[in-house]
Amino acid sequence: MFSGSYDYKPNKSAIDYIIKNLIPELIKKNISLVLTGNHKINFHNKNVINLKFISMGELKYLHRKSICLLVPIFEGYGTRVKILEALIWNNRIISTQKGIEGINFQKNENVIISNNKKNILKAINVLQNKNNYYKNFDQKLENISMEENCMKFYNFVIKRIKF
Repeated sequence: MFSGSYDYKPNKSAIDYIIKNLIPELIKKNISLVLTGNHKINFHNKNVINLKFISMGELKYLHRKSICLLVPIFEGYGTRVKILEALIWNNRIISTQKGIEGINFQKNENVIISNNKKNILKAINVLQNKNNYYKNFDQKLENISMEENCMKFYNFVIKRIKF
């Protein structure tokens, strides 16, 4: 699955990358791409399922049932809410280094970093055969520290601004 508006350039690039480079291989394994977000586009591909806007409950359900959240983002800015949600709901994540930038994920065995097509496809194969154990919200919070990230940002800014 991929979550995010097609109107946002990094998301558009990621979705286009998935459709062009990964879907032809994934079709052979009967794997489809499910999109959520503000996508009014018909991708004219029966293996690209565009759900557009969905409720939080539906999103949570997709996280529980999907092979992974796929985030092949090669440019972008800030922390990806889609990844924070996937971490909280214990979905598996395949992301580029840029896609997960700013998120402390080292303690999470469900995160795979891959920056190229070959390794992304390998990771999908591994995760397809792995059970997705759903843990509760509190168990996943230890891997996400907005307070720590805010403090790093605050210290970064305070060193550069003279009051």
